[in-house]
Amino acid sequence: MAALQTIRNKGAILVGVIGLGLFGFIAGDLFNALETTAAFNKQQVGEVYGKQIDIIEYQNLVEEMTEIEKMQRAMQGQSDQLTDADLENLRNFVWSDFVRSEVIGRQAAEAGITVTDADFQNALRLGNAQSLRIMAAIFGTQDGRLDVAALQDFLKKKDQTLAQAMQENNGMYEQIQTILKIWNFTEKQLRKELLQQKFYTTLNMCCVSNPVSAKLAFDEANNQARVAVAALPYSAIANEEAVVEDKDVQAVYAQYKELFKNSAETRDLAILDVQVAASAEDKEALTAEVNAIAQALATTEDVATVVNNSNTLVSYSGVPVRKEAFARWNDIASKLDTAKVGTFIPAFYTAADNTVNTFRLIAKKQLPDSVLYRTIIAAAQDIEASKTLADSIATAVKNGASFTELAKKYNQPTDSMWIYTAQFEQSAVNAQTANAFNTLFDMKKGETKAVLSDQGLSMVFQVLDQANEVTKYDLAVVKCPNDFSEATYNNELSKINKFLSENTTLEAIQENALAAGYMVNELPNFSASSSQLEMNIGGTKDAVRWAFDEAGVNEVSRLYECGANKDHLLVVMVKGINKAGYLNWDNATIKTALTNIAQQEKKATVALAKVAEAKSMSDALAVAGVAADTLANATFALNARTTLVGAAEPALSGAIAKAKAGEFVGPIKGAAAVYFIQVLDNTASEATYNEVQEMQNASQRAFSNIVMQSFYGTNETLVNTLAEDAEVVDNRYKF
Repeated sequence: MAALQTIRNKGAILVGVIGLGLFGFIAGDLFNALETTAAFNKQQVGEVYGKQIDIIEYQNLVEEMTEIEKMQRAMQGQSDQLTDADLENLRNFVWSDFVRSEVIGRQAAEAGITVTDADFQNALRLGNAQSLRIMAAIFGTQDGRLDVAALQDFLKKKDQTLAQAMQENNGMYEQIQTILKIWNFTEKQLRKELLQQKFYTTLNMCCVSNPVSAKLAFDEANNQARVAVAALPYSAIANEEAVVEDKDVQAVYAQYKELFKNSAETRDLAILDVQVAASAEDKEALTAEVNAIAQALATTEDVATVVNNSNTLVSYSGVPVRKEAFARWNDIASKLDTAKVGTFIPAFYTAADNTVNTFRLIAKKQLPDSVLYRTIIAAAQDIEASKTLADSIATAVKNGASFTELAKKYNQPTDSMWIYTAQFEQSAVNAQTANAFNTLFDMKKGETKAVLSDQGLSMVFQVLDQANEVTKYDLAVVKCPNDFSEATYNNELSKINKFLSENTTLEAIQENALAAGYMVNELPNFSASSSQLEMNIGGTKDAVRWAFDEAGVNEVSRLYECGANKDHLLVVMVKGINKAGYLNWDNATIKTALTNIAQQEKKATVALAKVAEAKSMSDALAVAGVAADTLANATFALNARTTLVGAAEPALSGAIAKAKAGEFVGPIKGAAAVYFIQVLDNTASEATYNEVQEMQNASQRAFSNIVMQSFYGTNETLVNTLAEDAEVVDNRYKF
């Protein structure tokens, strides 16, 4: 009781103490929550309509897309080696796909558009959707569509097939897993594609023409005129006659203000980029090295080792290929016709790709371009057993056994397939694969042969047919990049560091760069969503992060070493910070553009005054600076363009469409000149008017003007327009 009384007596104090304790508890949770939220936000690559994509999900999608791209290249017989530019394109595709899917998904949901399981199954049955092209290459019909029955059978038995492949340990397990990955990707993409198709189909149905509009459009396209034109180009007006003041620029800004609206913060940057290139000494040393390789090629029997141990861009496999295989290296292809078998070419330099080269033509053969064949893979417990099995199968076939029945006996497909030289001639192949290709293309029609391998599975080939005999070349090419040496790099690094130590401010760098042999490029209104400062230079994200997260106006960055080979020395300068919203009229870049427009307007006023008294074509042509031209087949459907001005002129097209034959019309204020016209004659084409067809054409034109590109395009106009209201946040530059 005493204790209870004490609590009562100290009630106010205890309430305060408990309150403070609770506040501390709540505040602690609040601070922890805020820290957790901040950490979470730091992991966000971006968001659309509030839906966020974090770095882990984004990277997983990029890795998935990278695997798919490599698979596609391998299936097309191309190298699966991706450059930095390739990877950047894939990252951009993943982001664009995310934005497009969310934007169209929101619009489709509001319109009640959905993709049902029936839609999905129907798309599979038809088998011609864009998203199915990879699966169709694996489970395909003769006409290139997806074989749904084969795919469904594979998916139904996938667990059983995986278990069997794991037990047999014959390399098929990884292939099956790869196909399943492709299917998972395909399934997601197909549903996106179907939703977008439904959305665009619905949108297309909303674009409806009427008979009056259709007839007008037909007449506009088919009524043609031959027109005499007199033009006073604005370029003929001296700048001194059209002085532009700030009030003129502001007036134009008010007219075009909506064009200068940023959805996110941007930067006005200046870039000092020095590309390090090989010196004359570097080139001389490389030429000597390639000449030494050329001498070795002339005498060695192990050509593959000599070539592949060099720094060549073209690997050697020993498989004869067509001349077309070297089409991207015209410096090599152009010398093949005159090259002699067994001889080598001394080292030569090619400026187009900055390489030093040599090659040896080992053999020149007449071989089929394509072969129809079938095969049985000899899967046994070890390499020797596999070789023995392949030998016995080939012997059995030669002695009259049915290839088809033997294939069934060993659980192999009995189908035949064509192989084309183009499928593999652009790819690097290992010795085992090269041996298989050489065997297959050297075989005669109807011949059966075992291909024995000391490295993996042996197999049996049977050639059923051959087509299109062509000349093939067994060519060993050494194409070495003329890269800079470490000494050259250090020299360039020392030079630019000296320049930067003497010029520490933005103004000093811009003023003195040219004299030091450097160029400063302007990069106005640069968006962080661009990620890279320059498309052809990788590794600039650190510089972008600095510009957006650390730098202030007029600050100069440290020196960044960028590029795939660290061959770019880059300095970034921040000239201005543009907040989200409308750019100011006096922004340097905006003002320059607006001044040009304002000056064109003033020149138009001056030009109109010069020709104000012209009452006929002869009067107009008498004015200084006016030139004559004739337009043939002018229609209202296309913007008129005269050879003497060269600009597209909608106003001129409209005037021609309204003018009667023989009528003198003008002056007409155009985009690049003031015009006078006189229609010499009008003609109508012999096209027959089809109301239904013309209404469809008019509707399709309206739809195309809205969309501008197919829904596979990453810069689709409609999606970009819709995305303006999607509250898109792009933080990719941070990662």
